[in-house]
Amino acid sequence: EPAPAPIVAERIEYQAWRYALDVLVADLSDALERFQPIASRAPWWPWLPGGDEFEGITV
Repeated sequence: EPAPAPIVAERIEYQAWRYALDVLVADLSDALERFQPIASRAPWWPWLPGGDEFEGITV
């Protein structure tokens, strides 16, 4: 049986990366005049069935 700690750490790191994408989009939305950044389509929980259907967290 695999140790859960490395799996949990990878999932937390992935979600931190995913959340950072939303923060970046929010920050750039006001800073850019010529381009409009779009929200990431990366799923929040790719390891769960339907994990790509979650809308995400509003920043």
